[in-house]
Amino acid sequence: KLVEMTKSTMDGAAVTLSIEEADAFLDDVFDQSSLKNNAQIVRMNKPDKYINQISYKTGNFLIPAGSFSSAYYKSSFDAAQIQLTTKELRGCAVVTDSDKEDVMPGIDWTDTVLKLIAKRVANQLEEICWISDTQSLGGFAAADPRSQFDGWRYIITHSANGETYESDAFGSAVLLDATLTSPNTTDFRIAGKISEYDASGEPPWEYKYQVMQQNIPSEYFVVPMLDWRLLNHTKVTLDYQAALTDRQTTLGDSALTGVPNLYFNRVPIVDAPLMSTTLDSAGVHGGGSYTDSLLTPKNNLVLGIQRALKLEKYRDTPNFRDLWFFSIRMDVN
Repeated sequence: KLVEMTKSTMDGAAVTLSIEEADAFLDDVFDQSSLKNNAQIVRMNKPDKYINQISYKTGNFLIPAGSFSSAYYKSSFDAAQIQLTTKELRGCAVVTDSDKEDVMPGIDWTDTVLKLIAKRVANQLEEICWISDTQSLGGFAAADPRSQFDGWRYIITHSANGETYESDAFGSAVLLDATLTSPNTTDFRIAGKISEYDASGEPPWEYKYQVMQQNIPSEYFVVPMLDWRLLNHTKVTLDYQAALTDRQTTLGDSALTGVPNLYFNRVPIVDAPLMSTTLDSAGVHGGGSYTDSLLTPKNNLVLGIQRALKLEKYRDTPNFRDLWFFSIRMDVN
């Protein structure tokens, strides 16, 4: 359908993708990003969708048989709902006739354009999902899509008791400050990078990944370590690899030559190169040179995509070019 659209001599040709075609295009988008295997992708047919959270309140479930009575029935549970409400984003890719003439023989130009659009959408989606906020913390302009959503980072850092994203079912995120800025001066032993060396310390190496794991609430240790994810910018991963190299061990040699799949205590480390590296010490985007590392169960991050994707090609004959318009509806939680 898309190939036929590009061959059309009409000034405009619009295609709203079917469910299967939309899914195929979205798969191409997610293949280009760190999101695909580390977030829960919810494909929506309508602008709104609710996801239920349920957990039992605190207290024992099993009681010795001789003491058991109706007083010990577990009849109450905590419940909450995640609401996804999509907002529309639009874009346009301009392809000139000279671009098409310069393509090597045998290359499918339509496929090339669609993959370029998919790659660009993937990159932007990843940044939107992580750093967006509707509270003007990052100073994003109205025309910046990052001003239209509260991204994962904002939701996580505003999940404490009484804050916007507190969950009755699962409580608050654990926030650790590696800058050791007051009043959080004891979260780590050494301020700085993901791995730091202090010859006077015992042990001399401090791995902040390990401290993060030690701060997992006890009830979540039932989640196998292989089902957790450490997500951070590639620079953080490189700092960790450099620390391993400095240890001059077999593991350090492997880090130096490049390990395709890096782990810490069985938890996969995932590069997310579009996570902000310009946070200030308060975590505000654009104000400094800090970044984040996130430890979370796989699929805990949710990205809702409405399947009604629209691609439209407009032939701008006077300027010898094609205009490819694209729209997508999304939300995060």
